[in-house]
Amino acid sequence: MRTITLFLFILMQMTWAGSLMSQTSITLTFTANLNATHQPLDSIVVLNLTQSGDTVLHYPDTVLLLDHNIGIFSVYGDQQKDLVLYSSFPNPFSGKTTASFFLREQEYVTIRIFDLSGRELAVHQQILPAGEHTYVLYAGSETNCLLVVETTNERRSQQLVNMGGDGAFRIEYMGSQQPIVGFRKGKSGFPWAPGDQLQFIGYATLTGNVLASDTLSDSPAISSSYTFQLTTGTGTSYPPGFVHCDTANPTAIVDVVNPATGRTWMDRNIGASQVATSSTDTAAYGDLFQWGRFADGHHCRISATTSTLSSTDLPGHGHFIVSPYTPSDWRMPQNNNLWQGVHGVNNPCPTGYRLPTVAELDAERLSWSSNNAAGAFSSPLKLTVAGYRLGSNGTLVFDGSAGNYWSSTVSGSDSNLSFHIGSAFMGQESRSRGLSVRCINNAH
Repeated sequence: MRTITLFLFILMQMTWAGSLMSQTSITLTFTANLNATHQPLDSIVVLNLTQSGDTVLHYPDTVLLLDHNIGIFSVYGDQQKDLVLYSSFPNPFSGKTTASFFLREQEYVTIRIFDLSGRELAVHQQILPAGEHTYVLYAGSETNCLLVVETTNERRSQQLVNMGGDGAFRIEYMGSQQPIVGFRKGKSGFPWAPGDQLQFIGYATLTGNVLASDTLSDSPAISSSYTFQLTTGTGTSYPPGFVHCDTANPTAIVDVVNPATGRTWMDRNIGASQVATSSTDTAAYGDLFQWGRFADGHHCRISATTSTLSSTDLPGHGHFIVSPYTPSDWRMPQNNNLWQGVHGVNNPCPTGYRLPTVAELDAERLSWSSNNAAGAFSSPLKLTVAGYRLGSNGTLVFDGSAGNYWSSTVSGSDSNLSFHIGSAFMGQESRSRGLSVRCINNAH
């Protein structure tokens, strides 16, 4: 009877603590599978779509601890807690799992595992110094269990799901160590509150340097675990999170080769529904990107505008960010490292493609039969006069009379290819302007 009463008391405390945790802090744990087999992650991009802001976990980080007041934080900055129990990993588990906790001061610690009937399956007790401590929990035959860690004044609990084990549960102390690398220190620019819509993008590199990824979305209010179901890039897919402005007709990925330069490109602009039939074919105009931004919706020709500059590489919304004042950039501070290469930050091109350099764009221009809009259309790329959006207010101008295409090259203001009925040249445009994007194949 005493054991059952204790167990019910623990459940009540856990319910109360879970309610409190949902209002103050939660732990998000990430893992990934490929064809039902665990796969290490290279990185995890976390976007707050409600309040804007982003952060990135890099290998071997797989855990985020979120606080609704300050965003991501380190448990060592939370001075109000004497005992912090991390999420066991993996959970669910098979055979064994690892449990860790943090003590602010030396404590006499009791660790117990109960089954759901309240029966104690294993216990471990010892005096531990301040710091972080790790245990391996070896599984018994019970499927659903409760891990309870107690000090003189505090108790923390979490549910465990055992997918396979035999014999009896066993607790083995692994010693103290430095803070778990998966817990990232506080980072301004990533506010969070329970109910915010978050997006998670997991990336992994498989054997043979094959890229794989998956995107998940949730509005977490309690500690949760997420498993990415990775799919490999085949050269015919867009990056996770890519917003297609015409969702019913995503831009087809078809190659075209310019024999004069030997380079392989997509045969149409990003956002175009077909290869151009004329220089002024509106179906071939496509989308208009601000330099360095991902395909988050801002590139749609009728996207809304905002005058709030972004302090992060991923603004967390799909608005076209207007910037009428010098340096005329949607991001502040500016970031010259965007769009650099096939794995570049915010690369909106399909798998295996990237933004061309200014030299690659200029080589195409020099191969034209005439240095103007007519030569641009008669080339293998069939470039159109798609116009552009002004960075000062987002207004669409010169559609039907001028073409402007971004390169990835940074040179003062950013480099681009510009042409109209009379001439063509390599120029510079402010990063806040919306220009066309034509992707080049990285392998050819």
